[in-house]
Amino acid sequence: KTKKELTAELKALKESNPGQIFKLTTYIDEDEKKERTLFLKKPSRLTRTAGEKQAQANTWKGLEVFLRGMYIGGDDLEEIFKNDDALMTAGEQLAEIIKVKSGNVERV
Repeated sequence: KTKKELTAELKALKESNPGQIFKLTTYIDEDEKKERTLFLKKPSRLTRTAGEKQAQANTWKGLEVFLRGMYIGGDDLEEIFKNDDALMTAGEQLAEIIKVKSGNVERV
């Protein structure tokens, strides 16, 4: 998709999706000229459970499960899945979205 199409899609997604939307970008070529953009939501419990279970057996399948469960728009996911480097790059970026936020417990 063009940058203009992605911008319009993001605007529409913001209007129709409550909560945070994350923009993930990766390249599907060695020269880093063919950039692909995905718009993602936070993973649901179901996505987390399925993704973590798959990742224990097969990292690649785990990444696919997370991406499919979190994807709400942008470029075609299949392009990412067909490119190992792009999929691993997306996986590294997913870690920032998926990680559990820390909190504090104190005795009062």
